[in-house]
Amino acid sequence: MSIKPPYKMESYGGGFASSMCGSCQESIGAGTRYKELRCSRCGAASYCSPECQRKVWPTHKIECKASVKRQQRLDELTLRDPHKAALEVALNLYGYDILGEIIQIPMRTLLRLGHPDQCCHSHLLRLHFDYNSSGETERLSFIFTEAEVVSFEEEEKRLEGVEDPTVYIPTLEEREERKPSATATSVRASVDLVARDVKLGFETNRYEPSTSSSRPSLSSPSPNGSSIPAGRNASGSLSVSQTGRTP
Repeated sequence: MSIKPPYKMESYGGGFASSMCGSCQESIGAGTRYKELRCSRCGAASYCSPECQRKVWPTHKIECKASVKRQQRLDELTLRDPHKAALEVALNLYGYDILGEIIQIPMRTLLRLGHPDQCCHSHLLRLHFDYNSSGETERLSFIFTEAEVVSFEEEEKRLEGVEDPTVYIPTLEEREERKPSATATSVRASVDLVARDVKLGFETNRYEPSTSSSRPSLSSPSPNGSSIPAGRNASGSLSVSQTGRTP
């Protein structure tokens, strides 16, 4: 049985928007007292006010960079290889589908949410999957392979393209295990989840934004927006990325 994310999702244009502010969790948009304001850089994060945007900027900065790069890559893929672009969209949708389940147990456990030593303000949870297009259902197409806790600093370096290139080189055993079938498309994919603790707030002393990064302004959502934004919830947010292994 699929457990859907425990927050309301509304569709607009070609994508999805959360009905909650990414900071205070107030309901926003149509039928509420708050107009939905969105980050002008990534178009993914929604807020009820500029003050709420400023409050979560240290943690949203990571998501913002990832979302912009993801959309740029998707735009390029759509022109160069529509099939690969479709795979990335499928990964986004699968990420939404599993978000509720991930938040309930694995995310709370691995990031120690609610404990004195919780690391949700300094680390994110990355889940790795193998995708095989021969799966009978979406759930069967994505097979979980491993999980890791990654620091914000490490993720920021990855987004800047200065990561250690040996990190993603598979071993011979992994290559044997993950050989694509002759009749199906196979890729390696990852889902990044950034936790947010509502009770303690979003301020942190363990992670500070770099001085070279500027905070983007807010904008109202475009009715024709086509990007698929990161999912948000009172205890977590979702960022999805596809990492490179295709036959």
